[in-house]
Amino acid sequence: MELQLEYYPLLHRGLVRERNEDRCGAFEPEDAALRAQRGRLFIVADGMGGLAAGDVAAETAVRVIQDAYFRGPWRGPAVQLRGAFATANARIIALAEQQGHEGMGAAVIAAAVVQQSVWVAHVGDCRGYLVRGGSITRLTTDHSWVQEHVDAGHLSPTEVPGHPYRNVLTRALGVDTQATPDVTTAPLAPADALLLCSDGLWSLADDAELAATVSAAADATSAAQALADLALARGGHDNIAVIVVRIAGPTGVAPTLRLQREPAAGSQR
Repeated sequence: MELQLEYYPLLHRGLVRERNEDRCGAFEPEDAALRAQRGRLFIVADGMGGLAAGDVAAETAVRVIQDAYFRGPWRGPAVQLRGAFATANARIIALAEQQGHEGMGAAVIAAAVVQQSVWVAHVGDCRGYLVRGGSITRLTTDHSWVQEHVDAGHLSPTEVPGHPYRNVLTRALGVDTQATPDVTTAPLAPADALLLCSDGLWSLADDAELAATVSAAADATSAAQALADLALARGGHDNIAVIVVRIAGPTGVAPTLRLQREPAAGSQR
């Protein structure tokens, strides 16, 4: 059974950057059979490289991932997302070589809502969240130098905001021939909301503030606009990309939220 969705993608240059290197997109097939099989796809990409064409990398990531996900033989959401990311990664690397843009790349998150579940694939530090009943669960773990050192116990979370390496990514499309995304899946229910965003938002608001803003909004459009306004009110130091997806319909009993890491090809559970 398909869930009813209402969603809103939003881009803002911010108040400091001269260019917007973020991109986002929401894709819903018109064909009912294709939509039932592959669902609807939401993508946020944060381009890296500045003059090295980060905007081109982000634009390419969104376009190629969307195309690769919905075309070709269907292999299930997790495998399809990994293949789409691999195709986008190769395309960005080739463009960088052709155009002489060393350092061109993008952090990317893509969420496929298929039937009553979401599959989230990401590389870099674009984040995905699930808001349910006023609580928020992060669906992604940043691929960054500071996150790896927090996980290893070498840094405390309080040291991250001002750390000189806070923007150093350990995985991104276009900078590594093996930029394999992590893929997780979780069940969805009516009244849930998904939030995908770049660090231009989450670096300026904690998880509780994000949850409160999404929960207080009347719909996906007002939620996305309120989140962007929050980032702008705190300086808007970076580009902002936000997609809010709300599960419409009558409130029901939500399934127990269990995040499941989807194994890569050839691995065992």
